Amino acid sequence: MEKYIERITRYVIENKFPLFEDVEVTSEKDLLRNYTDSKKNRRYNVYLKIHFHPYLMNYIEQWNDIRFLIKNTIKLLGIDNEINVYLNFSDEK
Repeated sequence: MEKYIERITRYVIENKFPLFEDVEVTSEKDLLRNYTDSKKNRRYNVYLKIHFHPYLMNYIEQWNDIRFLIKNTIKLLGIDNEINVYLNFSDEK
C-alpha cells in the first residue's frame, strides 16, 4: 500500500509542484481505531522532500493546499485510512 500511495503522490507533485525532490511513505498501526480489518488499522505518513529555500520562496503560502490536494487525491482513489503529509528539508543537518 505504501508504494501505491507513493506513486499517487509522485504523480500529483510532478505535475503541479515540481520543486519537490522525493517522496517517502511510511505506515504505522493506528491505535485509536479498533477495526477487525488490519488494513484499516494503518495510518500512512507521506514525507515530501525539498530544499528549504525553494520551499520558502515558492510553496510556503500553498502548503495547506498541497496537503489537501494529496490527501484528497488518495482518498478519491479509495484509501480510507488516515493520511498525514509532512515536509522533510533536504538541506537540514
